[in-house]
Amino acid sequence: MTWENRAAWFARQRPARWLAVLVLLFGLVALSSCTGSPPPVPGPSTVTPSASSSASVIPTPTDPAQTWADTHVDWAIDEALAALAADPRNDLSHVVHHPVTEQASLTATQRGIYDDMVAKMRAVKLYCFSKSDDTVDHVNEVVAAWDAIYSDLPELAIYSGISAQGTCQLGLNYTVLSSGAIANAADLGHARSEATSFLDVARRIVQRIPQGASTYDKYRYLAYVESLITAYAFFSLDASGAVKNGYDWVDSAYAALVTGQAVCGGYAEAYFILCHMAGLWCQQVIGSVTGSTQEHAWNLVRLDSGTYFVDVTWSSNNGSGGSKSRIGSDAWMQYFMMDEATASVDHSADVKATGSASALMPR
Repeated sequence: MTWENRAAWFARQRPARWLAVLVLLFGLVALSSCTGSPPPVPGPSTVTPSASSSASVIPTPTDPAQTWADTHVDWAIDEALAALAADPRNDLSHVVHHPVTEQASLTATQRGIYDDMVAKMRAVKLYCFSKSDDTVDHVNEVVAAWDAIYSDLPELAIYSGISAQGTCQLGLNYTVLSSGAIANAADLGHARSEATSFLDVARRIVQRIPQGASTYDKYRYLAYVESLITAYAFFSLDASGAVKNGYDWVDSAYAALVTGQAVCGGYAEAYFILCHMAGLWCQQVIGSVTGSTQEHAWNLVRLDSGTYFVDVTWSSNNGSGGSKSRIGSDAWMQYFMMDEATASVDHSADVKATGSASALMPR
């Protein structure tokens, strides 16, 4: 499945029936011309010094993962909350537009499969849901449940898939997030450890979202935190600065939130998943830099006044010469909550923002 198709699925375009699902093996194609910022893109770099040591060390299965996640991200959460407290937008609406969920539309049988599948995915356990002698009707029930999970729980779908496996028509498989390889039985512990690290970091960020804040500030909080813990890099680097993984795997939410090094596709996917986990409506947008064929990825969010674009990649790297921007600065805010007129100067996509800049002016 291409990166673009995967993003489209995450944007709630339902896939074809079960034959399409069988190819969901996360064969991602990175946005090879994705740009980090409007100025020249900074070279491969690590995250800020306060996070670089924890960002480069992924916990093993014996590590206390949640403690690691707290250490990895709490410094950024504290900084983000302080920035919001210094400049709150409590004058804006607190009404939240939630993602639409698919589970409610399932039959009782499909919901049972859905619940069983989710439990297995959370535990990263292999399981066959449809054997080769099962009826087409049963296969369709499994596919309906999987379709709903892919839409409802992108934080699980990022490392999970279903495919034909020997005598199994449809069985769960898992991706080793740092490499993109499908895990075999021997690799399952590694896949589980990385999935746990990703979920723990994402949950910690969402857990500390300021509940009394306006919806605008909830979106801003998530973007602030991601901006602080993620650096733009074409390659994932280890603690010594050596290239650890290829380009494809800095194009994922795992790269953005756990390794702290990502390109625009990783920024956009991570922001989408964080918003979704926080109950905030969000889509990924695949487009280009206006006036060129240079591909780029960002997000669309929804406020009471309409939809707006959020480009965490460009907000984060809009400093002098493409350096990191200070969260909340004019440079950072330039690419947060853009209306169509603002975004169209340097962003081009089929989807359009419907909100107006005037609706976000201080009251």
